[in-house]
Amino acid sequence: MTDEREDNGNEEDSNSDDEYEAEPDYGQEPTEEEIQRFIDAAEAQPDYDQELAEIEIQRQNDLYEAQQAYHQELAEIEIQRQIDLAEAQPDYNQELAEIEIQRQNDLYEAQQAYHQELAEIEIQKQLDLYDSRIYYLETSAFTKIQNKFAEFEKWEKEQEEPEKADLSRWKSEHPEQANQLFMCINENLKTLRGPVPSIPVRAKIQSVNERMPSIITEIIDETHNHFEEPDWNVINNTIESSELKSAYHLSKQYLDNLRFYARHDLIHALLVTKYSLELVSLLYDNQEAKSLFSNQDDLRVIKLIVTFASLWHDSGNSISRENHQDKSVMLARPHISNRLTELDLEDREAILIEILKVITFHTSESGHCENLESAVVRLADGIDCTILRCGESGEQAPLDLFVRGQISHIYGKAGIDEVEISNDPGQNRINVKFSLDPIMNPDLDDFVGPSIIELQELQTGKLQSLEHGPDYARFFQIDISRTEH
Repeated sequence: MTDEREDNGNEEDSNSDDEYEAEPDYGQEPTEEEIQRFIDAAEAQPDYDQELAEIEIQRQNDLYEAQQAYHQELAEIEIQRQIDLAEAQPDYNQELAEIEIQRQNDLYEAQQAYHQELAEIEIQKQLDLYDSRIYYLETSAFTKIQNKFAEFEKWEKEQEEPEKADLSRWKSEHPEQANQLFMCINENLKTLRGPVPSIPVRAKIQSVNERMPSIITEIIDETHNHFEEPDWNVINNTIESSELKSAYHLSKQYLDNLRFYARHDLIHALLVTKYSLELVSLLYDNQEAKSLFSNQDDLRVIKLIVTFASLWHDSGNSISRENHQDKSVMLARPHISNRLTELDLEDREAILIEILKVITFHTSESGHCENLESAVVRLADGIDCTILRCGESGEQAPLDLFVRGQISHIYGKAGIDEVEISNDPGQNRINVKFSLDPIMNPDLDDFVGPSIIELQELQTGKLQSLEHGPDYARFFQIDISRTEH
């Protein structure tokens, strides 16, 4: 028993020794294998770190290249977007321009329709007004005329060889009757009667109208003489343009409806142009007057301004007589603007503004003239008051003219045969001399007659309006003489 326990005890001790030996002995020195293992690990570490560094560098390179490619792609996309935008922009602008043009066209057409409607309303209003006036006059005018003739014939029978002094006395005692008698014409006689020798006034006007084509040619030739060929070609194209001719054709129709019997047509515009150029040529030699032109250093430009303004000044009558100068500006602006581009000029826009200003101020209703060009055209408009202004309306029956209140204007102009514009060096002024028919104006010494009345309207209307502001009237004077038959 004892031996078995000892054996068992020894066996247990042996097992205890084996377990102890299996635990690591940290107090012992490392073996060569362990040292070699640590050396190999240390030697392998740099290679490992180098590999990691190379991997990181490669990763960074790959990332940089990917970013480069990404940014390049973004740049190409942006460039393409800008190119597409640039290519699309003209189409967009063209579309906007077309839309704007269409809007302007629609607006212009609407304005045209509006003005046309206003014009038709105004025409109808004027027609109604004149029809009512004519109805009243037709019921009483002929009786009044016959009474005037009867009164004079009674007075004439009471006189024995009446002398001129008696006639002047009767005129002073009966001014209203004398004026009516002088103007009133019996439809059946078709001639002036009473103290004035009989004269077929209608035949005189008709004779002038028959010669009008050759007169127009002379006017255009005189206008041509003021310009060199390049300028004249542009002006002549304006005269022959369908825009100008259409405007004055419509003006004539409109004013005929309003019973305006004096010419406001293209012939009137050509005459105003002729007179304006004559006045400018003379005024430019006057140093004081020259300084009042808007373009005082360039006679060519001054002549172009008054020519375009004169040609278009009454075109607005095609729309409305009221404020027709503003309508003329509206019609003239696009045409004149295009014509100026055909001329060798430095500041076309400034010249266009001056032309439109002259058109605006050709009538005294617009106020005092702002420059001498406006004063010239305004006066030239009034100077056109000779028999050339009567037109076909002057061939109408005298009684018809009388009842419409136009006989004084027509017969006043018919008695003015011509006008001559010349320089008066002694007075430092321009002399505008009218030659009056002595048969139609027998009492010129007493400053009496239908043509005298017409010239008084020129004096008080056009010329006196030039006294306001810079007083352009001081450069002009009105004179009369008898036509030698």
